[in-house]
Amino acid sequence: MNDIQYSFKSIIISILFSGTIGGIIIFLPQLLWGRVIISQLLEDSGYNPIKHVPNLIPLLIGCLLFSYLMMIVLSIFTLLIFDRLASFKVGCIMGATCFYIFCVATNARIAVVLPNTLPSYLEHAFIFWWFGSMIMSTTGVYLLSQALSGFARVFGIFLMLLPIIIGGTSQGTKIPPTSNMLTYYLILWIPLFVFWIVSGSLWGMMLKYLRHTTMNKYQQ
Repeated sequence: MNDIQYSFKSIIISILFSGTIGGIIIFLPQLLWGRVIISQLLEDSGYNPIKHVPNLIPLLIGCLLFSYLMMIVLSIFTLLIFDRLASFKVGCIMGATCFYIFCVATNARIAVVLPNTLPSYLEHAFIFWWFGSMIMSTTGVYLLSQALSGFARVFGIFLMLLPIIIGGTSQGTKIPPTSNMLTYYLILWIPLFVFWIVSGSLWGMMLKYLRHTTMNKYQQ
């Protein structure tokens, strides 16, 4: 348990700084390629892309809000749950951890389906699946990193992998495999991975810098 305290102002500045850059990281691939690929996938499946492809301004706002929210979550995970000191390295590691928890574990083996084809009861069930996967993988990572006994760490690995072993729903009208599908996955997952690593690192770096700046000011 560390006794380092961070001011609320420093945490907010770090979240806004890293979140803004992270939002742009997510937005740019969608701006340059994502909307075109989604349109092509929908057209190949007989859908009108105009009704389902978001406009640029709402897309940008959504990316920024998502990024800020994820940096708040990363702050809670790092400072409260895992009790780590903020730094560039810790931010990078926690970013990779959050990528696994919120992107990999919660989306394991879930098929990409056409809009409005997933049964309504599964739309509600997916919410429980998402939160359940997040809790299992978070508990697993916590046990793996914090537990002292070997059995607890092995059980932590099991919990981390359990959402992937179980897998999500495959119901709904799946988008047929095309040459655009691989591009879709690359545009979706690579920016998310870069987002978590870069934003997490910048968050840790900024928060550490602000803490040292504040300490030096009070010591003068």
